[in-house]
Amino acid sequence: MKKPVTSPRSTGKWLRWITPLALSASFLAAEESADTEYKNYIVFGVTGIDLDGSDAAWQARTNRTADLQGGIESLHFETDVRDGWTFNLDARGMIDEGDYSLEATFEKFGVNRTTIGFETQRYWSDGNSVAIPNNDALVPFDPKLHLDRSKFYIESVFTPDEEMTYTFRYTLREREGKKATTHWNYATINNDSGERRKISPSFWDLDETHHTLEVEVQRDTEATDWGAALRWDHVELDNALRSVEYPVGGNTGRSTTFVAQEEDMETDSFTGHASVQHKVSEMLTVNAAGMVSYLDGDVSTIRLEGDSGFYPTLASGASLEHEVDADFDLTQYAFTLSALYQPAEDWIVTPSLRFERTEQDADGIVDLTDDPEPTETEDYYDVITAELGARYTGCQNWTLYSSLLGSQTSGNLEEFGGSSYIERDTDYERNKAKLTVGANWNAHRTVTVAFQAYHQWTDNQYDHITTDLDRYPAYITHQTRATNDFNVRVNWRILPNLTSVSRVDLQKSKIESDSKVTEKTESSEQERYFLSQSLTYMATQRLTLFGSLNYVQDKLTTPASDHYESVSSYVIADSEMDYFTAQIGAHFAYNESTDFSASVSTLTSDNYTSNSATTVPYGNDLDEYSLSFGVTKRLAANKKIMLEYTYLDHEDDATAGDSDYSAHMLSAKYEYRF
Repeated sequence: MKKPVTSPRSTGKWLRWITPLALSASFLAAEESADTEYKNYIVFGVTGIDLDGSDAAWQARTNRTADLQGGIESLHFETDVRDGWTFNLDARGMIDEGDYSLEATFEKFGVNRTTIGFETQRYWSDGNSVAIPNNDALVPFDPKLHLDRSKFYIESVFTPDEEMTYTFRYTLREREGKKATTHWNYATINNDSGERRKISPSFWDLDETHHTLEVEVQRDTEATDWGAALRWDHVELDNALRSVEYPVGGNTGRSTTFVAQEEDMETDSFTGHASVQHKVSEMLTVNAAGMVSYLDGDVSTIRLEGDSGFYPTLASGASLEHEVDADFDLTQYAFTLSALYQPAEDWIVTPSLRFERTEQDADGIVDLTDDPEPTETEDYYDVITAELGARYTGCQNWTLYSSLLGSQTSGNLEEFGGSSYIERDTDYERNKAKLTVGANWNAHRTVTVAFQAYHQWTDNQYDHITTDLDRYPAYITHQTRATNDFNVRVNWRILPNLTSVSRVDLQKSKIESDSKVTEKTESSEQERYFLSQSLTYMATQRLTLFGSLNYVQDKLTTPASDHYESVSSYVIADSEMDYFTAQIGAHFAYNESTDFSASVSTLTSDNYTSNSATTVPYGNDLDEYSLSFGVTKRLAANKKIMLEYTYLDHEDDATAGDSDYSAHMLSAKYEYRF
């Protein structure tokens, strides 16, 4: 009789479970060693995941792939070299997860510390867009998109004496890969009527490089500390927004069109700043700082449309829809003066003053119809900001504090050119004020309460000289924004072994606008409420229980959303982002070498209304649950093993189940100290 053949998929599934368990069994057989102090350690880890459902949603939510994965989760090594020099090494490497880091440091205390390092991290996103009932698939590409971020750096700090410190630092940052976006394109959702909606998914194709070179000098003396620094930044961006128009078809008479909006930018910036802090007396310390910065850049954008895929080119027959070439520069100056003054034992006063001036201009050529049109923008503004803070500790069990901030901005914006010639000259002024008051109260030896409230007000005034009063934002003449916030936090040790932490945060904002073509309008109103409660209970010396609840209600109302009459007829709904989270867990020290842990958590968010018959549906309607159980076994003073099982379930009704998944995850870790 022939033995049944095991499929590769079935074999892989068994390996995800057998590998962590086999690793655990092998470590459990290790022998104990004598107790001692260990500075160095290495942690090996392996995880097996059995996923049922959407790979893209899982990877975006957990930022890990659904497969067998493992590697070195953490490595630390330090040793003395010679003549007072030490060497430190920290590393991490998870195979096939794009998660690697390495940092090496040579140091001689009081002489030099030099560090060289590299790290890279992969970030996943889900390229799916919204779900439309009774519609064809809207994903013309693999929705499992990932973006790799990496950083290479070298830093050397010299301390030739007790007062002087010199620092040299070079950093290279890169981003490369694909990232989901809500900048969707048009798609036909009804083959009979040819109705169009902006629901076709798009993605960013990113390739970015950022070089930074910094030189700093610092001198610290008994009465005066001063420092200065120079910084150079060079940025190169080669990005593209790629999408599909009309991917579903319909009777519109147009075929599938691939769109690529490619953007190239290169900038150089130079910044110099200096600061000084002087202790005038035991009661007064003053600080002064200044900064000057210059930025120069070039940007070019082209929009290509073709039918040969996501990477259309002119050579392949794609059409050039528009092209923009521009250069820009920005100059900024800033000066800050502040002080810390203690007029009495119970008082601390902190006044500060800041002046800032910014000048920027841009010149470009816009080519939409083979008729290049020049454009020019010039902008400058001055900002003066003053703040006065005070803290009082003279009341028993109370600490009172307050601050008042005032800011005034005045500037001018000139715009010329464009597809239909614009000549606009705008003077603008912004006044801002913020008052904050707060208190920390030791109400009882078991109760601590912290209060804080603030009111923030901003007033913007615009004076436009233009013939295009109906063009946004030229018709806006006056706009105000007011925000009120109150929050309180209570720490209460209810029993010697029971601790409670409660927090409430209430915030409300409103924006009102005046214009030359409409009456005064409430542009938006936002309300946000945050409630949280956590409890920690030391049931016994070995058993700890904990739990937490969080509820957030966030609602934004605009004049557009006031027009809705029913679920089937309104066009734009209120923007709501309400969610509820809860977690219960326990930690149990079974004996001197064995610990157990367990937790259950849930996330619920219901902000979705199926109004796809009228417009693009936004919001979410998801339920998520997780259950985990772990055990930690100390085999010896320098050996420890951790085994954890986790179950996750995710349901998203807003995507008609396309983003649902459930997963079983088994992880094993082994820590060895030496």
